[in-house]
Amino acid sequence: MKEITNEMLLKCLQFIQDNGGEVSRYSFDKYITRNILVKESFNIVPKKLVEEGFINIVRDGKEVKITLTQLGIDKVGNSHV
Repeated sequence: MKEITNEMLLKCLQFIQDNGGEVSRYSFDKYITRNILVKESFNIVPKKLVEEGFINIVRDGKEVKITLTQLGIDKVGNSHV
């Protein structure tokens, strides 16, 4: 299994922030597939982000949305991606 690096996590957090702090699960998965290149399972990236407390994944009707937490916002703000 490919190691999930801090740089990968920061890129994902930056993607969410660049899109207003909230993205659909579909667009997030598409971003991971194209930009992070985790071949085993793209689910390990959001799982890691949730475990670290950087994002929330919530169902809004039929859509699943990913939002930055304050910790995630702070992480992006304190980094230089």
